[in-house]
Amino acid sequence: MNNSLNNGSTLEKTITLANIGTTKCGKTTSIAALTHVPEIIINLASGDDGRTKTTVEYHIVQKTEGNGIFIEDIDLFEQNIMGSVDGNLEKYNLQIKKYKVLSDVLKLTTLDEGENVKEHIKEQIESLKGEPASEQILKKLMCSETIDTFVRKLILRVPANPTLTLFLKDQNIDLRIRDTRGLLDIVLNNDLKSQTSKSLSELGLDNLDGIVFFCSDTYPNIVTELYKDVLKSVFESLPVFLVHNRTDFMFEMFNINGQKPTIDNIKSMIEDIQEEKHQFLKPEAVAAKSKSTFELLDQLDIGEFYKDKSDKTKFKFNDSYFTNEKIQFLLPSCTSLSQIENNFLEKSDFEFYTLTVNASFERMLNMISVLQEGMELIFKANIARNIIITENNTRIQELTNDFSRYDNSYVGYGATSFTKPQLQYLSCSSINNDITNPSLNGSRIGPRGGITTMNNGKLRYATTAVVAVTARRWITYLISNISLKNPLADSNGNPIFDGTVTTLEIQQNLLRKALLNKLYKNYTDTEATIQYYLLVNRNYAVNAINNTCKQNNSIDAVITDIVNNFI
Repeated sequence: MNNSLNNGSTLEKTITLANIGTTKCGKTTSIAALTHVPEIIINLASGDDGRTKTTVEYHIVQKTEGNGIFIEDIDLFEQNIMGSVDGNLEKYNLQIKKYKVLSDVLKLTTLDEGENVKEHIKEQIESLKGEPASEQILKKLMCSETIDTFVRKLILRVPANPTLTLFLKDQNIDLRIRDTRGLLDIVLNNDLKSQTSKSLSELGLDNLDGIVFFCSDTYPNIVTELYKDVLKSVFESLPVFLVHNRTDFMFEMFNINGQKPTIDNIKSMIEDIQEEKHQFLKPEAVAAKSKSTFELLDQLDIGEFYKDKSDKTKFKFNDSYFTNEKIQFLLPSCTSLSQIENNFLEKSDFEFYTLTVNASFERMLNMISVLQEGMELIFKANIARNIIITENNTRIQELTNDFSRYDNSYVGYGATSFTKPQLQYLSCSSINNDITNPSLNGSRIGPRGGITTMNNGKLRYATTAVVAVTARRWITYLISNISLKNPLADSNGNPIFDGTVTTLEIQQNLLRKALLNKLYKNYTDTEATIQYYLLVNRNYAVNAINNTCKQNNSIDAVITDIVNNFI
């Protein structure tokens, strides 16, 4: 496995990134710089308060003819639009009259008796797609108040800039970048009681291949209070890149060494910084800019601070395949799109910024592809399933002991670690009774698949919810405790990796990352959280309960069934 993309591949590879950060941290500007229409994108994303109101996914395609922005798709919260699950005409018409955004932005109208609500919604959304969209309609879709109640995600097709076009074509990459909102923008509303638990899909964090995290100087505690489980799970399942925006380091370095900012020179500088070989910028200077972000990651339990041999405090990810230095990127300050040349650079600030963004994102995409190649080798060797099953068999008593504490208080020393959430209206015996009751088969979740349905303030399908949350937490625990004693080999004893993946620690981290990625992408429910906890796909939980209910087994047997079907 080498450190570059497989240039011989003929299959187009889709890579989806999410730009995450606080308000006005540069998420949108970096995306704009990768496109042929930066001015339009930056203008579109600037609402009255400087924020978009819904997640926007930019499908950045190789530039051909035309510079238009197309609406590729609009992912709706259809039930919120209809006011019902089944498309009740009367409730739908009430929604149209109540929420002006439905008629003004989505062009939906009230309907007469006999007209089909779902068909009307589908037709109107289709009418918005196809032709280049006007800036006016795009602005409304992105920035209208309450639009996020009805639009989960807006997908726009935009042309790449010439440099990125060449890269995407050469490496055969289909690139998508999500400009997330609502994740760290929750700082704008510090009332915990008013917050509702959002799913991966609602947060724009489902089905990703990498996270581009735009660092800030401070982060409010509410971020970890509300979304610790979600952020921890996503961040440890994917490669995470830390971007330090609006820094003058880049200008200063070119000014010092007298180089001109060409794309090759910028790539060389990024490599020198990440390899800790740069003549002027020392690793401590980059690390200092990361302090508050590392503190946030420490709170998320995906890494920890430690003292190195020289007694310097550093941060280490629990199982990162890449070193901290290789995941950190610097972007220069850029306060406008002005084309006025900088006297020394002989380029405008935005041109320099664009070159640096291109070089940085190309490097990220290369790193993601290297990681994906390694993960694919692990799964092709068919060894992952046996490893996780062995780990479960070795540790299952820990889960049994944990479940025995379910009736304790949900806070304090006696609280459970894996069996969550601890609901006051459930107990060990009631959960086991539900699991072993075959008469409940067919009603473990709602008739339309609901798992978060409430009834008089209680979860209607509470046992299924506890099983699904517990299974995900338990599988994560098993993966995090995998410890290799020998290099990874296939069933014939042949090494999986060549000499580039040398140490046991590197192979162990790669194995853990591959399994966490599989759990995140293929086994996690993207449409729900239970009291802010992620869960395995609800159907896997239902199937496991139904499979074991006749055997008079408890929750540990159900979780084992889920683990056995994980890979």
